[in-house]
Amino acid sequence: GGGGRLFVAMTTLAPETEFCDSEVYHWPYLSVPRVCLLSSFWDIAAALVVYPMWQLKTSEQAGDARSTWQAAQPLLRHHGVQGLYRGAAFATSALLPASCAYLCTYEWSKHWLGQWLSHAAVPGVASVAADVTYSLLATPVEVVTVRLQCAHAAGKIHRGAWAEAKCLWAEGGPRRFYRGTLLSVAYALPEGITWWMAYEHTKKFLRRAEVGELASYWGSALVASTASSLLANPVDVMKTRTQAGVSLLPESGLFTRGLAPRMVMSAVGGLLEASGYEAIMHYGRAA
Repeated sequence: GGGGRLFVAMTTLAPETEFCDSEVYHWPYLSVPRVCLLSSFWDIAAALVVYPMWQLKTSEQAGDARSTWQAAQPLLRHHGVQGLYRGAAFATSALLPASCAYLCTYEWSKHWLGQWLSHAAVPGVASVAADVTYSLLATPVEVVTVRLQCAHAAGKIHRGAWAEAKCLWAEGGPRRFYRGTLLSVAYALPEGITWWMAYEHTKKFLRRAEVGELASYWGSALVASTASSLLANPVDVMKTRTQAGVSLLPESGLFTRGLAPRMVMSAVGGLLEASGYEAIMHYGRAA
């Protein structure tokens, strides 16, 4: 149908290369500027839905709130719905280059690795390269954003992203912007490997079972998001607390702290990511 065409993936295989049934290597056919433009539009739209979950997750993981509702109450009481979007404009725009680099690195790595590795292993290994690239570019932005979110949740004087960045520089120079980088990588690698392996292989299984395209994409995204969130949440808690500048371990709830908004954020984000990924791979081809 018309809606399904938006999310249809390429099915043309690279010439003179043999691939398994539903493995698609997009890189030779993509226009990088077009991919980055489409990715940016999609990320901005997705942030309208996902960013409030990031705010609540940070408030619960790095603050004293013991539940998502407890984290949301002061924000909504003092600032309304707008309180859930503190730092959203800065974070969304500043993360666009990292998101574009992530997508391009994943596709390039998948195409190159497909010549040497088993097709079953390619998504997981390609995600490692993509996640390391993303972490290096995104960690400074995440550190500033988490500081904005924590200050907002605690009711402190509102400073802009530039003011927070200057404070971070005064605290430790460029190294301060990479606080929590090792934890970011330790979180991103298992999360990314789990997500892409689960997504690609579940999609392959569902397509072989003749499930509709859109249903197979969304079903695969939900499976991938649930598995990756449960696996990576403890490291995510430690990463967020390190970026916020509080003690590494919470008094309780390491495995469950912030899990509810994290699951919602991951599920919604996964659906958007899967839809966007398939659409970008289709419409991002060179003319």
